[in-house]
Amino acid sequence: MRKRSPDFTTEAPTVGQGGVCPACRFLWALVAAVLVLLPWGQAPGRCGTAAELLRGAASLTCGDFATAESTFGSVRRVDGVCAVAAAGEGAARLLAGGDAEAMGSFQEALSLQADLCCAYVGLAAAFSLQGDYREALEQYRMATAARPLRPGGVLAGEAYAACALGLYDTGAGQARAALAAEPDEPLAGYVLAAAELARGNPAFAAQLAPSQRLFARTPVRPIALGSCLLQPGVAFWETHAAEDRARLAVTGLWSVPEVRGARTATAGPAPPLGLSIERPGEGAVLEGAVTIEVSAPRVPELQYVSVSIGERQVGVVSFAPYSLNFDTRRLPDGPAQIRADAYDTRGAMAATATVAVTIRNGNRTLAPSELAARQRVAEMLEQLLLPSIPSPTRLQLAGHGLSQLGQVAQAAAAFEGAFSYDPAVPGLREDLALAYRDMGLTVSATPREIRSLADPKAVALTFDDGPHPLITPWVLDELDKGRAKATFFLVGKQATLYPELVREIRRRGHEIGSHSYAHYSLRHLTEVECAQDLVKSRLALREACGETVELFRPPGGYYDGTVRRAVGATGFVGVFWTCNITSYPGLEGKRIAADMGRKCANGGIILLHNGEDETLDTLPYLIPELRQRGLRFVTIRPEAGELARAGTVDERGR
Repeated sequence: MRKRSPDFTTEAPTVGQGGVCPACRFLWALVAAVLVLLPWGQAPGRCGTAAELLRGAASLTCGDFATAESTFGSVRRVDGVCAVAAAGEGAARLLAGGDAEAMGSFQEALSLQADLCCAYVGLAAAFSLQGDYREALEQYRMATAARPLRPGGVLAGEAYAACALGLYDTGAGQARAALAAEPDEPLAGYVLAAAELARGNPAFAAQLAPSQRLFARTPVRPIALGSCLLQPGVAFWETHAAEDRARLAVTGLWSVPEVRGARTATAGPAPPLGLSIERPGEGAVLEGAVTIEVSAPRVPELQYVSVSIGERQVGVVSFAPYSLNFDTRRLPDGPAQIRADAYDTRGAMAATATVAVTIRNGNRTLAPSELAARQRVAEMLEQLLLPSIPSPTRLQLAGHGLSQLGQVAQAAAAFEGAFSYDPAVPGLREDLALAYRDMGLTVSATPREIRSLADPKAVALTFDDGPHPLITPWVLDELDKGRAKATFFLVGKQATLYPELVREIRRRGHEIGSHSYAHYSLRHLTEVECAQDLVKSRLALREACGETVELFRPPGGYYDGTVRRAVGATGFVGVFWTCNITSYPGLEGKRIAADMGRKCANGGIILLHNGEDETLDTLPYLIPELRQRGLRFVTIRPEAGELARAGTVDERGR
């Protein structure tokens, strides 16, 4: 849930009633009635929209987009030329998922106020969410020309769009400019790392990996973008994904797709551009709506033309004829200068032209409270509409940087963190599978499974569940007394609660495997959900003891084709049992130990628990019983490579 921002929470002012004469009360009532009955087309400043604008902004920050849209709409009905209200309406629609409707609102806001930066930022966000990065790049450039409150955030958005288009040099340059303006801008740091990774320098990306087990917090921005390198359709992805899938084809997990050519972009030096303002002419007197026409050569080097009057941007045109309409009644009367700036394909200013004019409209000035409210809401909208990168996407990029630096285990941990949070990130399943394979895990559509031991003189004690703060220490002490080593299949969320017990298990020489993260029946999950649970358990166990676990036992033994494919795709080895403590409810420990000894007389795997069941009564008798039969105690992992034979199961897990 988004936090309410105190900056935009307002209360309607109250007027005390005590001591006010009836005549004054009547006068106040008359004034209020006149204000209410004013027609909608009245000039701004008369109708008092400040409070409603602030209420709309407060609704946006609280995530109540429907109320925000309605509130900004009510402002527009009172003041039809309030550009900030139109932009607020667009923000509410965009955050609610209505991209097309939002674009219409932002464009209407710009028709009312051509230098409204938050409207450009909103349009850029909408285009980015639709994957139209070329248009998004143009809108971010227009926002930069409109003098944003957060220049670092806007430059970072421009860098993101450039990087997504394959303009990695431009992306890196703009990201550095953003960091120079705002050193803590998180999007800029991400884009710089992405651009440098694409240019063959992975060190920046590797630094994005968090030092803590979860993700570093970043400013709350509802506009969350995907990777500017690793989402389908982006230049880097088209080569990268094909290479990854070709490498994965040998595992049987994915087939090799057709390789599409990656887009490239080059930019050489651009020649100077000729530029002139044809209309209005030098010394013209402007009233009402006017047309500004700029003459520029039609050459490929010309990217766009930006036009401003005084300190206010009129607009940006990226194609001929370079013509803009503007209502001068939005500017103060008096001398002014019209300026046109031409930018080349490198984003550098190539030419400038100016003319001096006079504006004469007899404009009404907005009340100070109205000006302050509009400025305040415009600043809030700009901040709210700036994009951000979700933590999983940052971790995915970090994993690629670490992988290219040869830090395979750290790369796998970064991919695991991203996958645990959101397995739907494009390309992440491939990234994780390849990292596991590079670590030596067997990634395959058909996993290895251990159901018995090949050595008739070996027995493996295994303990499911836990770690338990009371029972696990007792089990460890009993194993020490019997000089036996065992394998503990631990639950990930329990390992997160009691990491010191996980480390103690390893310190005493025992083996660790996964028993899922949450101990749910995995048969009720999809394949991806099952894989996510397994990866979360591995990540939790690694964070507890620093090791990558390979063994897995399904909770309750629930194992079908879906679970089996997820086990193989995540590089686990399934481990089952010869006899199970749950088969002896209510029996005394001595009898259970004797029966288990008979069943495992020729070796086997015994399932016990870190829980309050018959394990507590059985274990003290079981170890001597097995040793008396001449069996030696082993852990599972050596058996996986030396003594175990792989079992097979059908789709029902039998």
